[in-house]
Amino acid sequence: MDTEAIFVDGTHIKASANLKKQARKAVHKEAKRYAHELFDEINKDRETHGKKPFDENNNGKDSGSGDNSDEPEMVEKTVSTTNPECGVFHKGEHKKIFAYEAHTACDKYDFILGVYVTPGNIHDSVAFDSLYDDICQH
Repeated sequence: MDTEAIFVDGTHIKASANLKKQARKAVHKEAKRYAHELFDEINKDRETHGKKPFDENNNGKDSGSGDNSDEPEMVEKTVSTTNPECGVFHKGEHKKIFAYEAHTACDKYDFILGVYVTPGNIHDSVAFDSLYDDICQH
């Protein structure tokens, strides 16, 4: 194995779920992993320039007009009633399906270094951090 270069790709896998058996559900919006780190970096820069730091729970506003609650933002998503762990996937001209996505990391000799499976509607950039952490740990 050679971990000097690692290649990551995602493959959608059709789930065993009927698209007609679905429901709308309010779920917590997933924050990007780096959001907290970004706020910390911005606040350090603001402090060095003599400015008041942003309140992370105030959505980046330094005035009291935002929502200061610690509750995460909610979004409405379509979920399968028969297989709630999958997600709706739609690409281009293809029809919508319930699917999973297998994010696979390989080295230049095609050895699989790690796999991370997500619902089909999760963007690659969201899944990358978990896959990368797992690879680095091993």
